[in-house]
Amino acid sequence: MLRRWFYSWLPWSVVILPVAVFLGWLVSARGWDLFGIILFPPLTFLVLGGVTLLVRARPSVREARAVTWLDLAVIGGFHLILIALALVGAQLAWVGGLAILAAITAVWVSIVRLWRDSTRRLRGVVEHYERMAQPQPSPPAPPRGGGDDDVIVVHERRQDLAE
Repeated sequence: MLRRWFYSWLPWSVVILPVAVFLGWLVSARGWDLFGIILFPPLTFLVLGGVTLLVRARPSVREARAVTWLDLAVIGGFHLILIALALVGAQLAWVGGLAILAAITAVWVSIVRLWRDSTRRLRGVVEHYERMAQPQPSPPAPPRGGGDDDVIVVHERRQDLAE
């Protein structure tokens, strides 16, 4: 239930969390914090969008319509750090550093999980085609003559168009 909810939350988080960070920093900004207001929300939007696309691109996630527990832990932690960043604004720089570290971790985990899921599925397809390419034993030949089966013989004649 929680994993399915988080799966449906991912696209919404791409917009909601950067706006929350922007508003949180806007309220408490001073001096050079304006640079963070201009830079951080668009980067957050891009990272969240990329992570969402990487997670939703995995066939196993699409089939289950739910993220894995690892996705929930890593990306959920990233989301919680962004919420904390929106609440404290630009006053605690270590929360921003933690958000950057969480973003790198979320992107890395998403890429690795997509790679593993894709290679596992590709191996299955290759194994299936290799099994299909193996020579199959031929079916036993039908018995000749002496059978009770009715046989219909159709003789064809070719008629020339000149006739």
